[in-house]
Parts: sequence; structure tokens; C-alpha cells
Amino acid sequence: MPFLKATAQKFDATTVSKVDGGGVYALAVEKTSDDRGQYAIIYVGKASDLKSRLQGHLNDRSFVGATHFFAEPIANEAARVSREKDLIRHFTPMGNTLAELPRASATEAAYLAVRALWHRRLLGKGDFGVMGIGKPHRVPENVRLAANNLLKAIAEAEGKPVESLDPNAAGRYLNLLYDTIRSISTADLGYDPGQGQRLLSELRQD
Repeated sequence: MPFLKATAQKFDATTVSKVDGGGVYALAVEKTSDDRGQYAIIYVGKASDLKSRLQGHLNDRSFVGATHFFAEPIANEAARVSREKDLIRHFTPMGNTLAELPRASATEAAYLAVRALWHRRLLGKGDFGVMGIGKPHRVPENVRLAANNLLKAIAEAEGKPVESLDPNAAGRYLNLLYDTIRSISTADLGYDPGQGQRLLSELRQD
């Protein structure tokens, strides 16, 4: 793993609060028991304040499925930019693939990847028909390619084709993609789950 000086740390508020300085980081998911101790990288980033950035990820729940993170301290911004590019090129994380798209396109790409993953078939040569879900109509090419790239990123992270994933691994990535769609929709619609629960409680009382 390219994180030569970093070890996996739990992605929670207590651990993140102990991080200092600037550098590069990766959010990760621990693989299933047959790959114990191995991690699938789902997002790579850089920050002048790693603690603040990681706390932001915890609070906005964009990567609610992440279980661990890696962090490499790098003081120089130019060095951080270079290192981040190298890591993204190496891991091709699904989170970075989505981050490159407009929010609406990211939602659609994640949805298409969910459909593909549900059928546990890799998007071979862009042929959606192999998954039994038919060729998608009126889907922009960048969205179709992004969905392909998401599944390729999952395959790269797991070291095996999507169709070979065990049910636990497939379910883990389905949850990550569902959470991504929910996070984007929540931000775009301004939905406040807490407010919804309060309104329901008031209605029950009335």
C-alpha cells in the first residue's frame, strides 16, 4: 500500500480529534473476514488541517460507510497536491469518481452502479444488457462512464471482479452507494431528518 508511513485508524470522532497538521488522507472500509486486516480505499483527499477535514466528513455523512482512515502528514501544499494525485491514480476510489461529477450526475451514476452491483455483474464494454436491466435510455455518456468507473473502483479495491464478490462485500458497497445517494439528496433538498421526526411527534400528540 502506498501509505508507507501510515496505519489504519478508526474513523470516529475520538480518533479524528487526535489528528494534527496538514497532509493527505484516505477513507477506507475494512474488507470481509476472509481478507482480515485489508482495507478498500473509497476516497482520497488532502487538507492543510486534517482534523477539520476529517471531522467535516464525519459530520456531513458523505462517507457514512467508512470504517477507517489513513493519514500522512505533509506540510508543503505542493507536495500534498502531488501525493494526492498519485494516490488517486493508484486507488481510483469511488468517492473521487463521484466528486468529479455535478451532483445530479453523481446521484444518477451511483444509482446505475447500485443497479449493476445488485445484479453483481461488471459493466463489460458498457453493455448494461449483461446484467438483465436493459440498456439505459437518455443517460448522458459521462454518467454511464462514471457508473462503469465506480464498479471498476470497487473491483480494484477488492482485487476481484464485481461478479465474484461475496454477499457481504457486495452489500457493503451497496450500502455505501445508497448512503451517497441519500447524502446528495439530503443536501440538495435541504431535508432535515430531525425536523421530520419532530413533526411526526407533534402530529401524534395532536
